[in-house]
Amino acid sequence: MKQLWFRKLLYAAMIFLVFFIGVFIWADNELDTVLGKSTEVINISSIVKPSTTIQIKNTNILSEDCTYFIKNQDVIIKNGKIINLGENQLLDNSSTIIDGTNKYLIPGLIDSHVHLKESKNDLFLYLVNGITSVREMAGRPITLE
Repeated sequence: MKQLWFRKLLYAAMIFLVFFIGVFIWADNELDTVLGKSTEVINISSIVKPSTTIQIKNTNILSEDCTYFIKNQDVIIKNGKIINLGENQLLDNSSTIIDGTNKYLIPGLIDSHVHLKESKNDLFLYLVNGITSVREMAGRPITLE
């Protein structure tokens, strides 16, 4: 009788242990997904086109004090810096031209409270959504990678 009771207890403990390990593996996998560990790294070389000069034509630019838009302006960017702003700017054919008609150009946004995950794409995703500066709250060394 004691042996039967001990066997049942042993089987119950084994079932509980297998269930507990299964839940732990599932939760660990879900946490990795949330943190971005399983996210495939984006190859930005196919998105970013090397060009020394970019011209954005006919765009509406937000004013410095953010109270109005300056309509139909051309923006010339050379080596990553805005060098000229005005109407009907002329450039040579080697520059990349972006049509900004009926679109708006605003300064980069700042998100001063972010929690970056472990995905290598996090900062790129901020950038493509207009956020050019972030302040990471955890300050973990993995962020610098």
